[in-house]
Parts: sequence; C-alpha cells; structure tokens
Amino acid sequence: MDIVSQVDEIDELSTVIVRLGGFHLLMSYMCAEGKLVGCSGLKEMWYEVFAKNAVVRMASGHNYARPLRAHSLSQGEIVHLISEYCEEDGFLIGTGSIGRLIRLLNRL
Repeated sequence: MDIVSQVDEIDELSTVIVRLGGFHLLMSYMCAEGKLVGCSGLKEMWYEVFAKNAVVRMASGHNYARPLRAHSLSQGEIVHLISEYCEEDGFLIGTGSIGRLIRLLNRL
C-alpha cells in the first residue's frame, strides 16, 4: 500500500517530499547493510574486536562511527590476507606491486 496514493489531491501535504539528512541517511544505509551482511561472517569477525552488544547495535544502524571503523579494519585485513596469499603462492612475482601494497598496509 502506497502512502502517496492515500493522500487527497487537494491536501496541502500532497506535494511534500520527505528527505533524510546526511546523518539519518547514513544510519539508514548502515541498517540496510547490517541486514545484508548478517550471514556473511563479518559479525563473527567483528565480535573479536568489538563487544557483542556493540556489534548488534552496529548492524541495526544505531551507531555509525563503529561500523565505519569496522569496515575499514575488515577491508584492510582482507587485502592483507590476499596479498600474503599472493606472495606465498608466487603470484605477482616481478611486478613490485606486492611490496608496495604490503608497506601501505603496514602503515594502517
């Protein structure tokens, strides 16, 4: 059922469009993302860094600073694991990019 279809044409609020501000848009995005990654294993990984209740609130969108930090830590660690795997198995030999990537990750 659409809310707009329930409004009369002559109603003064029929032309009002509700827009979220930056903060609420970010919270809404984090909530949607928390629902999408719920079964991906990220929550279990974040339990090692953050308290369990904090992870639950992060996934519900009520906190935005911790999820941003958690995502940056997760991305950095995943890239680090991939680069170690590539180095051990001989991928990217001779390109020089793996050394630069590891030095960059060590600065994080």
